[in-house]
Amino acid sequence: MIQLFYNMLINNLAQLFYIEHKTRIVAGLAFDCDIQLVIMTMPVGISAFAKNGFVLCCVPVGVIKFMGGVKMLNTGQIHHLFTENLRKDKGYARRQGTRRHKGISNSALCLYAFGLYAYLCHMYILLTAATHFEIQPAIHFLAERDGRFGDHQFETLITGIGSMSTAYWVTKAIATRKPDYMIQAGVAGSFSPQYPPGSLVMVSEEICGDLGVEENNGFKDVFDMGLPQITTPFSGKGLVNIYTKQFQQYGLPGVKAITINEISTRAHRIQQLQQKYAPDVESMEGAAFHYVGLMEKIPFLQVRAVSNTVGERDKTKWKMKEAIEALNNKLIEIIRSDW
Repeated sequence: MIQLFYNMLINNLAQLFYIEHKTRIVAGLAFDCDIQLVIMTMPVGISAFAKNGFVLCCVPVGVIKFMGGVKMLNTGQIHHLFTENLRKDKGYARRQGTRRHKGISNSALCLYAFGLYAYLCHMYILLTAATHFEIQPAIHFLAERDGRFGDHQFETLITGIGSMSTAYWVTKAIATRKPDYMIQAGVAGSFSPQYPPGSLVMVSEEICGDLGVEENNGFKDVFDMGLPQITTPFSGKGLVNIYTKQFQQYGLPGVKAITINEISTRAHRIQQLQQKYAPDVESMEGAAFHYVGLMEKIPFLQVRAVSNTVGERDKTKWKMKEAIEALNNKLIEIIRSDW
């Protein structure tokens, strides 16, 4: 690989070439010997090779003729990572034993570029759940591979049950290291016969179902009450996942979910929630996860497996084992997929 970089950097002309990684990630790289590197990563399709490619380019540079077959698939994840003007950095040149102008050795530059390439060619993905029980097979799958699959690093986070615990631990985790993607997985109760126990869904919108007041045999949420509040990132009363199109490849139906701090069992309360919000499923953590993802602008996916019908307390009618199995099979499929 180093020799390839060296060969491509022999002359001072901007050059464009491909590198196909072992995981079939393709990188397009352009270099110019003014040595000011602007490195960016963007989701592109390069011929039939990959959905996600990495484009490294140097400026100032003339018109770079991009190769045929490059198509933007998604502009939501473009990151300008860093800019280094090596040509003007006398200290860098002195430390590397290289000249300043067109004299930074090709070997030094190719080592630098190779390091950047290695840095860029992976993503950090945070997998969260309320309990170990819900994602134990996926945890085991990742543990056998030291938390890596392909070029991507996965970390699991068990937040504990409920919105407060979820909000705290997810926020703490991303403050330490901001992930490229987040996944929340767990079981849920279903309000809809369309999603019976054993079903898998992707939550496209979350509602806070118990943030408000009960009066006159009805429930008013904080939006009905007209209290002064920060409306960002709500869309109306919902927390809509704006990143769901990125995950359509997994074939999961999108649903509206409601987050509450208790499992709904009372017939009156269940009817109240259905009439007011028309949810498909309920959980105790989803809204907090959506809120953090939207506020921090981190693409996220919430996957739920239906274990029971909302209000059903006869656990012989639940399908917890089947739900956990289906959930983890899907999680492992997602982990294995081409991000």
